[in-house]
Amino acid sequence: MLKGAVGLLFGAAEPGGVINYVYRAPQFDPYFGVRATVGQFNTQRLDFDATGAVLGSDKVAARFTLGWEDSEGWQDIDYTEKLAPTLQVRANLTDRTTLSLLAEMIRFDSNPSPLDTFVENGEIVELPIETFLGHDNDFSEEETNQVQLTLKHDFNEEWGILAQYGYNTTKRDAGNTGYWTFFGTPAPDGTLNRLVFDQRRESRGQYFGAHVTWDKQIGDWTHKALIGVNVSSNDMNNNNGFNILLPPEFFVPAAPTNIFNPVRGDYPHRTDFDSSPPFAILDWTYTDEGLNLQDLITYEPWNLNILIGLRNSRADVTVNSNTNWTGADQTSFQSLEADEWIPRVGLVWDATDQLSLFTSYGESFRPPFGLLAQDADGNPITVPTRGRQYEAGIRWNWESGGVTLTGFELSKFNVVVPTEVPNVSVVDGEQKSQGIELEASGTIANDFDLYLSYAYTDTEVVDSGFGAAANGLPFAGIPEHKVVFWGFWSFLDRWSVGYGLDYQPDSPGDQLGSFSVPERMLHQLRLRSDWEIGDARLDLDLEVRNLTD
Repeated sequence: MLKGAVGLLFGAAEPGGVINYVYRAPQFDPYFGVRATVGQFNTQRLDFDATGAVLGSDKVAARFTLGWEDSEGWQDIDYTEKLAPTLQVRANLTDRTTLSLLAEMIRFDSNPSPLDTFVENGEIVELPIETFLGHDNDFSEEETNQVQLTLKHDFNEEWGILAQYGYNTTKRDAGNTGYWTFFGTPAPDGTLNRLVFDQRRESRGQYFGAHVTWDKQIGDWTHKALIGVNVSSNDMNNNNGFNILLPPEFFVPAAPTNIFNPVRGDYPHRTDFDSSPPFAILDWTYTDEGLNLQDLITYEPWNLNILIGLRNSRADVTVNSNTNWTGADQTSFQSLEADEWIPRVGLVWDATDQLSLFTSYGESFRPPFGLLAQDADGNPITVPTRGRQYEAGIRWNWESGGVTLTGFELSKFNVVVPTEVPNVSVVDGEQKSQGIELEASGTIANDFDLYLSYAYTDTEVVDSGFGAAANGLPFAGIPEHKVVFWGFWSFLDRWSVGYGLDYQPDSPGDQLGSFSVPERMLHQLRLRSDWEIGDARLDLDLEVRNLTD
């Protein structure tokens, strides 16, 4: 997780932080690993990892990983199946040139549980945890395939180039039951009408980036700079059908259910997307072109690092909403063209070997893509969301760990939020969050390792699309305080025991604060053991999550 100055130094500019996924790279030294997991709710998981030189070559290495999981949920009928094979090949064409190929497929099948919350007189209606309110044959099947090619070449010790091309496709078929808010709250006896939503979503995306890098020391100053461009595009096609809005020849009513005594059964979900006409089309086309300039400057006598970056982002979003569920075609086109300069700056000063001070400022610009957000007139909302963040903090390191204290203020503008009216959204003018974060991790004794995180977050809707009723209210689902703790104690030669705590107080349940989500305290316990058997290593873990239920 890259946040603030850390994120800036790695080239990211999204206020609040970004998640950086890093693949294990192919290695020439042979390695083989397998991990098997079994658990409650018929959980089964297998992870496989193998890498090494290809046919004994000292120029080409490969890595193959495979993840597979099959499990049921704590709710009746829930299930999840995952499959993710990945192949990577790295070729050292010359001493200065490396070509890498990544090919990956991710398949995810499940029976998604409706996640609506029922509220009566400001209180959440409590149901047994195993209660499932959908149909027995609800489903979601999604498959993503991607190929990525990366070329890295150093012209000399100072100049180099990094180029990358990627292509990906995603296809998702789903038949879900839910959307209770479309009909309002349940009747006093628990009876509630149901809405069924069948969908095929397909998307195709491409990415190309090329950046020239410069690494040069001039006196006491060191520059690590880059300049380059990136272009990405994505087309998304949605073929949607709501059971209550279909033409008569396709209409199949969904029987009401009772939240206290659910009526499930099968529903004739629509699976003939290829042969039958679409009932509702929502197509998105998104193109982003960027010019990136960045320089990480180090002044060695002061141990000072300064990051200066500037990005010009040109975005083009087109939405085509075509519905024929009323018997007459309705076509609505919405488009957005924007050209923004996005600055960012970060500073890290290593005052001593143990103490660092840092500060940063960053902005963001994110056009909407793939969101089914529309206004009261049924027009898609295409306004871009903008962000701005200030941050300052201090970090103290010791030999095997460190402590970081950070203060921040983050503002976002033009945030799309849902309203109490089904399928109608509004745009908040400004949302602001500010607070502090404290993180500590490392070894504090020879046999004890810990991780501790505390966050205080004060949120406020400064300018609401709901009008004055929401101004001054905190964000939905964001608690003021959050504590996460993990501690591991090693005993004997190869055994360790760990305890984890995840705590947050109650938080607002919706944008207007009409109800609260109760406080949560989760306990976890883990027992570990590791064994050396010849050249192999065997790790055994036993974990209990939500220890006190």
